[in-house]
Amino acid sequence: MDDMVNEKVYRATLHEQYEGLREAERQCRLTIHRHHATSDLICPPVFDNVMCWNVTRAGTNASQPCPGYIDNFRINGLAIRGCMENGSWYVNPETNSSWTNFTDCFPDQSKRNSVNNQLNIIQTIQVTGYTISIVSLVLALVILLRYRYSQRSRRTLSKITILHINLFIAYILRASVSLLRNYIFGRAFVLSLNGHLETETDYTQWVCKPITTLFVYALVASTFWLSVEAFVLTKLIVDWKYLQKRNNVFVHIAIGWGGPLFIVVPWLVLRVVTEDDWCWISYTCEWSMWVFVRGPVFISIFINNILFIKIVRFLYKRLKEVNKSSHFNKTIILKMARTVCILIPLFGVPDIIFVLLSFWFDVEYLYAEMFFNSLQGCMLSSTFCLTEKKVVQEFWKFIYRCKKTEQNKTGCRRASQPSLSEETTVA
Repeated sequence: MDDMVNEKVYRATLHEQYEGLREAERQCRLTIHRHHATSDLICPPVFDNVMCWNVTRAGTNASQPCPGYIDNFRINGLAIRGCMENGSWYVNPETNSSWTNFTDCFPDQSKRNSVNNQLNIIQTIQVTGYTISIVSLVLALVILLRYRYSQRSRRTLSKITILHINLFIAYILRASVSLLRNYIFGRAFVLSLNGHLETETDYTQWVCKPITTLFVYALVASTFWLSVEAFVLTKLIVDWKYLQKRNNVFVHIAIGWGGPLFIVVPWLVLRVVTEDDWCWISYTCEWSMWVFVRGPVFISIFINNILFIKIVRFLYKRLKEVNKSSHFNKTIILKMARTVCILIPLFGVPDIIFVLLSFWFDVEYLYAEMFFNSLQGCMLSSTFCLTEKKVVQEFWKFIYRCKKTEQNKTGCRRASQPSLSEETTVA
């Protein structure tokens, strides 16, 4: 992995590749137009769909550095194109067309395969993690709606539960759109070896742009809802009646779902006006992504971490106070530890670490980031719902009822069957 990272290659977005190819073709057309035929035996200038080749003497090989507008081309590599003795460019017998040798432009194939294998593993982690999160979040959502809004409980949902439900919905949306986005983008583009950027269908283009927009909204909304839950928890520690105040819950719901629109809508307008191409996944100006998406998300994560430190300090002070009393025991320590474990995924503490690591590491840090991001929904559903004492008790009651029902059915089947002595008597 380190060898692949250290090998110097050009980096270019899809948009930069497209613009580079267009400019190279435009310049080459001018060169071809200015060329005048001569009696000399030469190969005329030509554009090979990647780069332009000037006049070359017959029986020689022309070479030039690999173009910098093609992503992952080696910086020190050379592209070679042969001019035949008869003054025509070399024709590849397999394709029956003129051919340029870009072999030296590609990084070591074994290293590329190693990176591709790593990325395949990361994608498997992502798909598996998001699938687990969706299942656990949907299960937690059903449980909250079923047991908190049942005949035996209050007719109205508790206000903190309403916030939990919205948090779960935000992460279900994020996981679902992430999986859909991977599927759509896996089919959207193919950068062929001859430099043509092709799409599967025009329909794919119009599908992937809304998917990209929805993905950005889901990403920002899930981060906003983490901030909402973290802020509410911080306020409840100071004032446990905070949510009982009039319209407080609706204000937080409006912030959780409406707040991201103030980020996504300007981003959407910018994409339509200035960069309306390639599924909106490439950026001509990297600053636009930071200003409209990554920046606000990073600020939200940073605020969450400040709130996390504040609450941990509060818990530490409480623990010291309890330690001075005669009621200090291991149970209290375990409760505090469990609370801190709940706060880590709730406040998105690892996110700040992943953001910082992304500036120094390439593929390696993606393992930890993808593992946490894809399973964060599962962590939240487990800490807020699935591991709750009442939920666990209800689960075992359900299992017990199922076993008892199965036993009753088995007993009924046995009772309905005639015994061996009865069959003998009848015979």
